[in-house]
Amino acid sequence: MKKHYQNWWTQRWLDEFKLRWKGSAKAWAQGWADYEVGKLGRTDFDRLSGEFSGKIFDTDIKPFYRPVLIFSKLIGEESSSIYEWFGENPLALTDLFSGKLSEDIPEPIQESLFRHSVKSFYCNCGSSSEYCAHLCTLIFSFLETIDQEPIVLFRYHGLNLEPLLPKTVREALKDETEQLPSLSDLLAGLTEKVQVKSSSENSEFSSIINALKSSSYLLTVSSLFSDNRTFLEKGDFCELVQNCLLDAQRLLKSKKAISSESGCREQSLFVFHDLASRLGVIEKNSDASQQLLDRSFLIDRLLSDGPRQPSVQLLAEVAKTVIEKSACLPLIFKADDLSSNLPRLLWVPAVNEPSVNLAFEELFKLDSLSDIEKTVDVDSLKSVAAFRVLLNDDSTQSHEKAAARRALIIYLIAQIITGLIELAADSSSVKGLVSAMLLGRNISALDGLVNQKVATEIVKLFQISMAPYILSSKPLVTITDAPDVNVGATDGKRRYRIDFGFYSGDSLQDLAQKDRSAETAFFTQDIADKVQFAKYRLICSRLLKVLSAQDPVFDSLAYRSSPYLSDDLQALKSFLVDCVPKILMLGIRVVMDKRFKKIIKPALRVYASKGDDGKVVSFFKNMDFRAQLSVDGKPLTDSQAQKLLSLMPADAKDSVIVDFLDQLIELDPQEVGKFNEMREKVKRLDPFEQFKSVIINNWNGYGMTLSQEIEQNLADILNTPEIDLPKSIQATLRPYQTVGYQWLMKNITQKMGALIADDMGLGKTLQVICAISKCCEDGLLGDKPILVVVPAGVLHNWKAEFKKFSPTLDVRFSLDTDISQSSERTDPMPDVVLTTYSTLTIHFESFAEKEWGLVVADEAQYLKNPASARSKAFRLLKSDEVIAMTGTPIENRLMDLWSIFACIQPKLLGDQKDFIRDYAIPIEARKNQKTAENLRKILAPFVLRREKNDPAIISDLPKCAVNNVPVKLTPLQAYLYKKAVNEYLNQIIEQERKKGILTIRLLTDLKKICNSPSQFLKRNAEQPDSGKAVTLMKMLRTLLAEGKKILIFTQYYQMGLKLQEWIEKAIGERPEFLNGSMLLNARSSLIKRFQQEENRKILLISLKAGGVGLNLTAASVVIHYDLWWNPAVEQQATDRAYRIGQNKDVTVYRLICEGSFEERIDEVITKKRELAQNINVKTDKWLGELTPQELEEFFKLI
Repeated sequence: MKKHYQNWWTQRWLDEFKLRWKGSAKAWAQGWADYEVGKLGRTDFDRLSGEFSGKIFDTDIKPFYRPVLIFSKLIGEESSSIYEWFGENPLALTDLFSGKLSEDIPEPIQESLFRHSVKSFYCNCGSSSEYCAHLCTLIFSFLETIDQEPIVLFRYHGLNLEPLLPKTVREALKDETEQLPSLSDLLAGLTEKVQVKSSSENSEFSSIINALKSSSYLLTVSSLFSDNRTFLEKGDFCELVQNCLLDAQRLLKSKKAISSESGCREQSLFVFHDLASRLGVIEKNSDASQQLLDRSFLIDRLLSDGPRQPSVQLLAEVAKTVIEKSACLPLIFKADDLSSNLPRLLWVPAVNEPSVNLAFEELFKLDSLSDIEKTVDVDSLKSVAAFRVLLNDDSTQSHEKAAARRALIIYLIAQIITGLIELAADSSSVKGLVSAMLLGRNISALDGLVNQKVATEIVKLFQISMAPYILSSKPLVTITDAPDVNVGATDGKRRYRIDFGFYSGDSLQDLAQKDRSAETAFFTQDIADKVQFAKYRLICSRLLKVLSAQDPVFDSLAYRSSPYLSDDLQALKSFLVDCVPKILMLGIRVVMDKRFKKIIKPALRVYASKGDDGKVVSFFKNMDFRAQLSVDGKPLTDSQAQKLLSLMPADAKDSVIVDFLDQLIELDPQEVGKFNEMREKVKRLDPFEQFKSVIINNWNGYGMTLSQEIEQNLADILNTPEIDLPKSIQATLRPYQTVGYQWLMKNITQKMGALIADDMGLGKTLQVICAISKCCEDGLLGDKPILVVVPAGVLHNWKAEFKKFSPTLDVRFSLDTDISQSSERTDPMPDVVLTTYSTLTIHFESFAEKEWGLVVADEAQYLKNPASARSKAFRLLKSDEVIAMTGTPIENRLMDLWSIFACIQPKLLGDQKDFIRDYAIPIEARKNQKTAENLRKILAPFVLRREKNDPAIISDLPKCAVNNVPVKLTPLQAYLYKKAVNEYLNQIIEQERKKGILTIRLLTDLKKICNSPSQFLKRNAEQPDSGKAVTLMKMLRTLLAEGKKILIFTQYYQMGLKLQEWIEKAIGERPEFLNGSMLLNARSSLIKRFQQEENRKILLISLKAGGVGLNLTAASVVIHYDLWWNPAVEQQATDRAYRIGQNKDVTVYRLICEGSFEERIDEVITKKRELAQNINVKTDKWLGELTPQELEEFFKLI
C-alpha cells in the first residue's frame, strides 16, 4: 500500500485516521490494491449530509459495494477560528486555493481538520469488523484528491472560504490554462522554433543525421507524466510512455514489418489532420483510381523493402532517428470538427532540443524537400489551414509558403513517429482513453460520447507537456550572475543564480541581467509572495516537480521558492551540459548570461617569433618558439597563463571549472601537464622542424600563432617576386616559364634548394639555364662554378641548349677525367661543368673535393634509390645550393620523393625511418588526407610543378589522345603463357624464399611471350609471330599512308632488332633503332636525321635509352609496344613527341594482350599515376609481396 504522500496535510489526515483502526493493516493493503486496479468506479459528495460515497465493483455476488464516509460539519467557534485565521493570513489563503496548505495553521484548527474529520463511516458489504477494504479504497480516493486540492477538505467540512478572497484575487486564481491550440497553431509554434539561417551551401542528409546526437531523452519524456493521477484511467503513464518508446526503438532495430498489400507501385502521401493520422497512397493504374489506406500501410512500406518515395523515405529516416533518441513529445490539439470536444494527440519531434533543432534547420534546406507538398493530396492540404497557402500560385507569398512547407515537414515526421509508436505497441497496453491516445490509437469514434469534464481532465493531464504552448506566459529558466557577488560567497568566488519563472512577450533581452523586470517575467519568489501571480502556483509546482527529475537544483527552487545560489562551478557545468538540453527539449525557454553560454577549454598553441639575432624564417638559425595558451581564440600573456594554471588544484585528478577573465574555463590536469611538457620541447626544435611547423601552421597536433615578422617572411618565401631576366639570355620565355625562372631565383637567394617538377616538354631546361645565367651575370655564387649532372643520353643536348640560349657562358664537359685536373691548369674554371651520373659515380672523390656554387640534377628520378652509388656520390657534393629537375618526382612510391629531397634539403623530411613512419605509411597505406595535405604544405616552397593539360599554363599545345589497342594471343602464345605460369607457381610454392626472384623471372618471360614467342624461345622468326607484331604491321601501313611520323618504344633490345627486320620487310624501309649501346655522337646524329629528314618516318627506341631528355617533335604518333610498370617512364617516352614545339595533335597507342597480365599492369599503372598526382592514394603491393594465390590470380590467362 501507499504509506507516504508528498504533502504533509495528506499524510497527517491518514495518520490520524489510522489511529482509529488499529490492527487494520490487511484491510489497508487490500484497499490500496483495489484502488490501483480501478475497482472504485464513481465517487459522490452530498453537501447537506456530508456523505462522501463510492461504488466499488468487487464480485459477481452484488453489482457493487457502497462505502460511505460522513464528514463532521465545523460550526460555531471551530468555523469562526478558521475564518478568522485565514482572514488574517491572506497569503496562506491564496496558497490554499493554489494547492498548498500552510504548516503555520494553528494546532486547534489542525485537530478539527484531521483528528475529528470523519464523524462516522459504514459499508454495505456486511463485514463483521469495524472496518473493511472497501472503506480503505474510498479513503485512498479522498486522499489523492486533497493531496492535489487541500481546499476540498474544507469544503467537505461545510466551510466556504472563497468569500474571504478579494475579487481581484479570485480573478487571479482562475485557471491559467488557455484553450488548446489548433493543429495549425501548434505547427506554427513548432516551426518558429527552428531558425533557418541563410546559407549558400546545400545541406547533405548525412549532416542531418549526424546532428542528432546519440543521447537519449527517454526518462525526460516520461517524467512529464510522473504526476499521473486521473479518474479517467488507473495506471502508471510514466511507465507506459517509456515502454511505448522502447517498443518503437526495438521495432526499428529489428526492422519488423507487417504484411501489406502489393498493389501500389507509385506512392503519393495523403495528409489527414485528425488523430487517426491516416496517410494515404495514390495507386496510379489504368483507371487512375485513388485508394485511401491506413497509416499502418505507410509504416509497413517504410520498414519493408518495397518501393517508396525518396522524400517520404528521407522524412522517415529522420523520424526513426528522433525515436531512437526519444526526442519527441506527446502534444495535444483541438479536433478540427467543432462538434468534438475530445483533443487529438501527435508525437512531435522536440524541435527545441539543440541537436534536433540543428537537424531540422539543415533538413529545411534540402533541395529534395523544396516541393514536398506535391506528394500530398490537394484535398488533404485544404483540410489543414496551415497548408492551404501551398495551393496558392501567388509568387509574392514565398515566405508564407516556406513556413507552411516547414510545418508540413514537421507534421509528416510527427505522423510517422506516431505511426511507428502505434505499430510497435502491444494492444494489451491500452487500458483506457489516455493510454489509447498515448499509443497513437484512433479515438475519433468517441467524438460526441464524452462530456466536457473528460476533455478538461485530458487537458489537465497533458498540462505540463503543453505548458509552453497553452500558457499566455511561457515557462522560463534563467542562469545569471548573483546580484551581489560578495554576499554569501566563500574565498572571493563569484556566485551564480538559477531561477524558474514565466515570461510574456517576445523580447527576453533583459531577463539575463541582474536587475530583472517584473513586467516581462516573474519568478518563483514572485509567484510565492505576490497575489497577482497566484494562478501560476499550481502549474509552477507541477513543472518544478518534472524538472526536479532532471536536476536537484529544481528541488531547491520548489522547496525555498527563491533562486538557487551557488559558487560550485562543477555543479554548474553538469547543469549546463546535462540538464539544459533536457529543459530545452521540454520546450522550456532557457536564458543565461553570456559567460555561461559555453565552457571553454584552453587551447595549447605554439607562438613563433623572430630569434634574438634578428633572424626570422631560416634553415640555419632558430626562431623563438614558445608554448602558448589561448582562450576562445585569444592568446594569453605569459602572466595570464601562469595565473590560469595556478587555479588548478595540485592534487586534481579530474578536470575542474574555474572562473577566469569573466569566462568559464575547464582545466584538464592532463592538458596542463602537456602544456608544461610542451614548453620544454618547443625550445629544443631545430630550424627545419620549426620551419615545417610554421609552414603547416601546426606542431605535433597543436596550432601555431605567428608573429607579424614571421608572417611577412613566410609570405616572402611562398610568394614569387618579379626578377628581370639575365641580359645574356637569347630566348623569349612563355609567361609560366618566366614565373618558373623567378621562382628558382627566389629559392636560390633564400638558400632553400628547389625541385622544378614541370611536366615533360614544358621547358625546365630553359628555366634552369636562365637561373644559371642570372647567378653568373650578377655574381651571386662568387667564383664558385656550377655543376650540372645529367643522363648520358642528353649530355650533348644540354651543351647545345646552353649554346643556343646563353652563348656567353663558358660550358665544358667533364666525362672521364679527374675534375680536379682542370683546376690545376692555368686556364680558369668554366662557368658551368656538364657531366653525367656515370662520370660522377666513378670519379665521386674528385667531384666531392670541389666546392660548387650550385649543383643541378637533371632527371632527378635517377637518384630515387638512396642506397645506390649514384645517389651516395651526389650527396657527397659540396654545394651552396641544389636544383633538382624531373617531370616525375614520384614514380612508384613516396620514398622516391624523400630520395630526391635527401639531395636537395637532407634534413627537411627527416631520415628515411622518420619519413616512412610520419608520411609514407599514413598516406599510402592509411590514405590519411590530413597527413597528405601537411606534406603538400611542407613541400610547397620547394617544389614547382605545372602540367601541360592546364590551359592556364599552356594554351597552344595540341591535343594528346591515348588509346589502348587490345590484341589477341596466338595459340602458341597462349600455350607458352599458361605453361610458364604453372611452372613458376609450382616453383614459388616449393621455394618460398625465392618468391621475389622467381616472380621477376615470370614477369620477364610473360612479357617476352606477349611480345613474340621467338623472343622468348630465343629463335629467329622471318615473319611477325605474335598478335602484337601482326597488329603493329597493320597499324604502320595505315599510319604511313596518312603521312605520319612514328616513334615505337620497346623495353627489349632484342625485340627492337626483330621489329627492325619485320618492319623493313613489311614496308620496304629499315627504321633506325635508338638504343643504349649507341655512342653519344651517333645518337645525336640519329635524332637530327629523324627530326629534319622527311623520309625518316619510323624511329624505334629502347624505352630506357630514349625515354628522357630527347626532343622528337617531328613525330605525331607514339606506339608503346610493351608496357612498363612505371607510368612515369611511359609518360616520359610519350613526352619526347608531346612537348613544346609540337604543332600537330599527338596520338599514343598502347598494345595490350587481352586477358593477360598486361591488362592488370595497366590497372597498376593507372593507380600509380594517381599517386603521382595525388599523394593520398594507396600504392599496390609489389609482386614479390603477393601470396601464391594472389600471383596466380594476377598472372592467369583469362
